[in-house]
Amino acid sequence: MVSARMLDSESYYRVVVQRTDGPLKGFTEKADWTTQAGSLSIEDQDRESIRVRRLDSGAFEDVPLDNVKAVFFVRDFAGEVRRRDLRFHDHLPATECLWVRVRFQDGETIEGL
Repeated sequence: MVSARMLDSESYYRVVVQRTDGPLKGFTEKADWTTQAGSLSIEDQDRESIRVRRLDSGAFEDVPLDNVKAVFFVRDFAGEVRRRDLRFHDHLPATECLWVRVRFQDGETIEGL
């Protein structure tokens, strides 16, 4: 197991990669995510995978993006053990944003603006 203290926070992000086959906790190099302007983005980059150093083994893994549902940048890996009930906001007034609800093939649902 890789200690979070072993990796310099100046060079690495702590990430949880939500894959279709489950989450992967680990570290990814900040340089892989930063644009020329210094912002956090992978939109303009032509890539098919992201490189993650696994928390559980320390091994590097190239995670194919077609297997990734979300990437969460976290302060620590403690996380929440139990899952809260989803509460959709159908009762709220309309906003100037588009509210999107996505149901994945594995049955998970997310929503956001």
